[in-house]
Amino acid sequence: MGRCNWCRDKLEVPNKLFASMPSTMKAPWQQHLAEIRVIDVPAKNLQEFQAFLHEFSGSGDLPIAEQRFFDPYVAYTGKVHTQHRSVADILQYLLNYAAKNPQYEEARRNCQTFASDFFTLLTGEEAVPTQAFCRALYKPRAMDFMYAGPIANTV
Repeated sequence: MGRCNWCRDKLEVPNKLFASMPSTMKAPWQQHLAEIRVIDVPAKNLQEFQAFLHEFSGSGDLPIAEQRFFDPYVAYTGKVHTQHRSVADILQYLLNYAAKNPQYEEARRNCQTFASDFFTLLTGEEAVPTQAFCRALYKPRAMDFMYAGPIANTV
C-alpha cells in the first residue's frame, strides 16, 4: 500500500506516497529485489531529524501501534563533499547503484549497507553498517553510485 516509515501519513489509506504513484509503479512486493525510495523528510538540520526519529520511536508519546523505530540513533554525520550533488545527480547515482546490483539480501545488501555506501559517496568518509551481522559481511560499494550498471546500458 505504499507505506513508508519516513512519511508522516504512513497509516492513512490511501497515504500521499501511494496516491502519488502511477499505477505502473504499484506491483506485488518482490522479496529478492532491492528498491530505493527517495523521501524528503522535512528536517532542516540534524536536531529536527532526531526529533522526527524520537517522535516515532518508543521514547516518544505515540501508542505502540504507531511507532516505527525501535531504538533510533544517528550513526554518522558529516559534510557533503561530492561536487555533483543536484537533485538530478543524486537520482542518477541512485539509479546507477540499483542497476549495478538489483538483488536484495537481508544480511549483505540492505538499508544499512546502502546507507554506509551513500554516506561514503557524499562525504568521502568511510562508514560501515552498525549491526554486527551486516558489518561482518559488508563489502563497500560506494563506487556503484558512480557508474551505470548493466541495466542502464541496455535502455
